[in-house]
Amino acid sequence: MAKATNKTNKTQKVIVARPTRHRRAALFQTYVLIGSSIFVGLAVAAHFVPYFSIDLTLTRALQSNHGALADQLMGAESWMGFPPQAGVIAGVVLLGLFVSGLRWEAVAGLCAACNAVAGTLIKLMVERPRPDADLVHVVSQMNTTGFPSGHVLEATAFGGYLIFLSYTLLKPSWYRTAITSFLGVIIVCMGPS
Repeated sequence: MAKATNKTNKTQKVIVARPTRHRRAALFQTYVLIGSSIFVGLAVAAHFVPYFSIDLTLTRALQSNHGALADQLMGAESWMGFPPQAGVIAGVVLLGLFVSGLRWEAVAGLCAACNAVAGTLIKLMVERPRPDADLVHVVSQMNTTGFPSGHVLEATAFGGYLIFLSYTLLKPSWYRTAITSFLGVIIVCMGPS
């Protein structure tokens, strides 16, 4: 009995009260709806326009300012999005959530981690070509369409879900800030990688 009480006390120190979680979740869901609306608009535009001039301008600007360290960091960032490591990372995180008692959150996280099906369906509808090597520097030519990027979609969906959990469940603290900042950097850097 003492162990259960000890675990409950530790959890109460880290996890916020239910009304706070609900309020935070509602705010976050508003952001998700706005982001989803923007995504749908971009998908429709990408279906009709093969390359936006801003895409090429930004890509060329990013590719012109690189060095060995930047190339290694972007390579490591991109590496996380490929199988099997993407699945292993998601599996370890979801198992950690499940073992720590956040079972419903782990099950819901499985849905966020399995967004490749949605990404594939969207790719089939949009049919936007990837940029050719004569437009930008291409590390390796892939035989899939370019919108949405699987790496970016996975990082945004799963990383965003983990940010949602951190923001809604954890009390304000240095570790909540560290978790959300780390995941935010991964999401933001996945596109340029």
